[in-house]
Amino acid sequence: VANDAGRVAAGLSCASYGFCNSYSVRDYDVAQVPTPVGGQIMDGLYRIGYTFRVNGMPGTSSRGGYAEDAFLISGSEYLSLGGGSGNVGALSTSGTELTMTPRSSCASWTATPSSGSPRAPYTKPYSVDSEGNLLMFGSSTSGGIKKTTVDVYVRVTSLCKEPASISQTNPGDSFFSNAANKGCTEASGPPSQSTCKYVHGG
Repeated sequence: VANDAGRVAAGLSCASYGFCNSYSVRDYDVAQVPTPVGGQIMDGLYRIGYTFRVNGMPGTSSRGGYAEDAFLISGSEYLSLGGGSGNVGALSTSGTELTMTPRSSCASWTATPSSGSPRAPYTKPYSVDSEGNLLMFGSSTSGGIKKTTVDVYVRVTSLCKEPASISQTNPGDSFFSNAANKGCTEASGPPSQSTCKYVHGG
């Protein structure tokens, strides 16, 4: 894990960053997913941008899940911004595997600790692409067949910034919302509570 001068301060906590939105990203169908190769993870903000999956018709895509999924990384620490189920803890890599060891659960909507014990440490294959984006590898089962999926976390300067364009066929950042309650807020600390309430239907 490498430093990027001036990006973020060390010593992350639940209060380091907050994030709420009503956006989604796209799932891109491909014939074959990339192979995990590891790499040097730079400090900064990473937001889910899109997902690769071996499914359906290669060269097509569909709307995927909601995009309240991001990371703030600083040295050997990370803050997972996952709506009401984020966490903060230690980050380490070995070869092509990335391990996150939570020390506290967090509510990203309020940038505060949440009740309950933190989840157990988890390890995933990973890659860093030529643009510095973080690829995390997982799997899903459909029709009894296990398939690899890849979540691509785009390295950004702002979690709420939309990409200039979105392709339906070529994988890339697809952070977008056409929801009636469209909104996004982020902050070094608690995000706008009125926006969080609005995007969550409150």
